[in-house]
Amino acid sequence: MVATWTKHFLPIGGLSAVGFDEDCRFVLVASASGRGVFDVRAGERVAREPDDSWSWYRDHDHSCEGIGPLPGRGSNGGNDMTDPVLAQAIGSFDERAPRRCLCTSFAAAWVHRMGPSGPPPIVVVPDATVDLQWIEGSFRVAGPDKDPKTEILAANDVVVGFRFHPAAAAACLGVPLVELVGQRVPLDAIWGSRARKLADRVRVRDDVEDLVSSLEEAIAEEMAPCAADRAMQIAYDLIERGSPPGTQLVPWLMRALEISERTLRRRFDASFGYGPKTLDRILRYQRFLRLASRSAESTAALAVEAGYSDQAHLVRESRRLTGATPERMRRPL
Repeated sequence: MVATWTKHFLPIGGLSAVGFDEDCRFVLVASASGRGVFDVRAGERVAREPDDSWSWYRDHDHSCEGIGPLPGRGSNGGNDMTDPVLAQAIGSFDERAPRRCLCTSFAAAWVHRMGPSGPPPIVVVPDATVDLQWIEGSFRVAGPDKDPKTEILAANDVVVGFRFHPAAAAACLGVPLVELVGQRVPLDAIWGSRARKLADRVRVRDDVEDLVSSLEEAIAEEMAPCAADRAMQIAYDLIERGSPPGTQLVPWLMRALEISERTLRRRFDASFGYGPKTLDRILRYQRFLRLASRSAESTAALAVEAGYSDQAHLVRESRRLTGATPERMRRPL
């Protein structure tokens, strides 16, 4: 007898994990809004429990308390070499100031080296930055991310990046960042022959420091210093520091910058790739990560200090931006 499979479309917002047993017809699904159980034979949801606190999930062993026809505690399989791992936990990462002639356009230069064993898929967390990267012998642009991005790299790969100043990338690249959101785009798709000319200037070296030096020289020769949108730089700084308690973000920015809402949103799309509220969410989470990297305070205390209403608010945002709990994010810091 041949089994018949029927396609069913079951929308699950904020899907984070799926746990299953090959001998069971039910699948336990964890999402940003809670848990659900699906009957894979019938293609129907048979149980649901809204709960965005994630108190029922144990990050250390990737286990989750079941509901409905799946009581008790099960596992989504743990973390093996095929599960995505946070970028900062893989290989070695070195960040430095760029060469002085590049400081107008770039805030930092960095090198990410993979180890000799094949790395698992790497998760890049949204951080409100845009990078010009050299990878596998060519330039690409890592656009602004709103969601976690998975990258596949090989053993011993080296990625060299140049991080643009906030609100500077659009002017330097000549394209509004709303067109690059969530993408990794070859530079020649944006610049054409100019990108190929830039790549031809690079003297490929086995020594990483020599390679970085050659990349800096090539970029300095081909890319003229570009001025960022000053108003958007101010907006970035304001949001990074945090709006006053009880203040609505967009009206506050409009007053501070003395521009209309329509102009504000248009220039945010061009300079950051998304609106003020998305930038606020991303920078608030980066604020939490900075606090967590230098403090032994509880996650609940750090959540409030970073600007979240409570720990549950932080957990929801962490799941949306990283696919992981705040506790999981703190471990590799």
